[in-house]
Amino acid sequence: MNLTFRGIQPEDHADFFPFVHQLYEGDDKGGKMTQAKIAQTIDTLEKQPSAGQVLVVTSGTTLIGYAILIRYWSNEYGGWLIFIDEFFVSAPFRNKGVGAQFMHYVTEAHFDDVVGFALEVMPNNDGALALYKRLGFEEDGRYHLFKKAAPVP
Repeated sequence: MNLTFRGIQPEDHADFFPFVHQLYEGDDKGGKMTQAKIAQTIDTLEKQPSAGQVLVVTSGTTLIGYAILIRYWSNEYGGWLIFIDEFFVSAPFRNKGVGAQFMHYVTEAHFDDVVGFALEVMPNNDGALALYKRLGFEEDGRYHLFKKAAPVP
């Protein structure tokens, strides 16, 4: 399968938005996913590329997956880290090596100035967890905690 990895383009939005909704089916911890949230993410990262980016993977002209990558500095690790905020491959293309190739592109070929990568996995997503472990990600024994910020008056 001939895969292409690149930044998201406006012509990708019609396929990208439904993929994000699919990723969040049954997961409303951050609140309901909306078209406005998705558009705001794209807009924010386009205006502030140093903060991160949305990458897509295509097979021919068909969009088949995406990743949202957020860049931040880590004092602990002494350099830039990439948080893989979202990683999605469309169901018909799973278990065909697409996820592994895409993740390899993200972690081995795309960045030359980062010291590491982090991600989170839903507890019931055994397939994703197995993929990430196979690709060298390790559980670090830490809890992932979250607190919503107070609304700004």
